[in-house]
Amino acid sequence: MKVLAHLVAMLVVVLMTSIASAADEGTRPAGVEPRNWIAITERLGFVVVNEKKSFPPFAPPGGLLMPPDSVSAEHRPPRKGYFVVKTEAGWERLTVVAPADIAG
Repeated sequence: MKVLAHLVAMLVVVLMTSIASAADEGTRPAGVEPRNWIAITERLGFVVVNEKKSFPPFAPPGGLLMPPDSVSAEHRPPRKGYFVVKTEAGWERLTVVAPADIAG
């Protein structure tokens, strides 16, 4: 009887873990990695776009490359990305326009 209770408990833990991890997938747009997702609210978020690295990855002449973690955020180049909003049809990408375009 104890063995059956332990098996049921293990099954419940496995099911709850899979449900919890599946819930994370639904909170961001399809194809967006967790490290590139910044949730603002349940229906609004920001997707960080990874910059393509130039090839070959050589250091510039006469200079040393610092690891990105050791450079303060003020001195790093800005990250690029876009906002998305969740609608009934799914996640939709938002476009930011100039104020003159809105006023007409």
